[in-house]
Amino acid sequence: MYSRFGFIDRPLNPSGVPPIERRYSPVGFEGELERVRAAINAFLRGSDNIAVVIVGQYGWGKSELLDTVEAVAQGLGLGVLRLPLTFGLDINVVINSLLKARSSSSEPLLLLIDETDEVSRAVELSNALSPGDAGKVRDLVIRLGSLIRALIEPRNYRDVLGVDPKRLGKVMMVLAFTPQLYYNILKNMVPDVFDITRGRVYMEIVLDERMPLWLYEAMLLQRFNAYSTDERLDLVRKGLINGLHPLRREYLATLYELVANTEGGNFAKGLG
Repeated sequence: MYSRFGFIDRPLNPSGVPPIERRYSPVGFEGELERVRAAINAFLRGSDNIAVVIVGQYGWGKSELLDTVEAVAQGLGLGVLRLPLTFGLDINVVINSLLKARSSSSEPLLLLIDETDEVSRAVELSNALSPGDAGKVRDLVIRLGSLIRALIEPRNYRDVLGVDPKRLGKVMMVLAFTPQLYYNILKNMVPDVFDITRGRVYMEIVLDERMPLWLYEAMLLQRFNAYSTDERLDLVRKGLINGLHPLRREYLATLYELVANTEGGNFAKGLG
């Protein structure tokens, strides 16, 4: 994902949610955004809770896409609640946050859940843990899946939710996961929740593996440093010029877009 006026997110953000106020107008992923818009329209026309899953690697723009979805929803007058997906995501906290985020149960609300790397890392490390500790990790993943299942179908999980299911109606969830967590873990451990053929997940949106802007900038910086004179490197070290000089960061997205369209998006050839 890239942007017209710069970028702010980085991979492995501990919170899973960019902490800096958005000051850019994102471009790219227009097709994916249109699919989310279509899902929102279907949600508003219907009466059921639905879930949309966005799948993408770390740093590939999931959080930035959620930023845009949040702005679109707010532009439509929808209430929006955004939470990071962690093992500490307690169902009571989610329920209370949902109830506080809306003025009435008939008000449509968009719940955005953004995976932090904590979950996938713990699962990947579980293979090296003792059987008891690995079992605890699996139990945590199942608990997260059960929470999502209950929010999709609140009428069937009154006891789990602990509130009148009518108070949790008209909720659309947009869930952002890495492929490792979604395909390897969630779909295997709670398949009834994430099997799209069973209707609980309304739509899956997979972000293709285009090079993200943060990585493109890093490659440019490396290339500039490799071909810089000692005098230029000294100016960069002293902070007298930016490492991208003579480029300006706000113009980097334009160059990125041109390169992305070179040779069918082959960045290696475009950089050459």
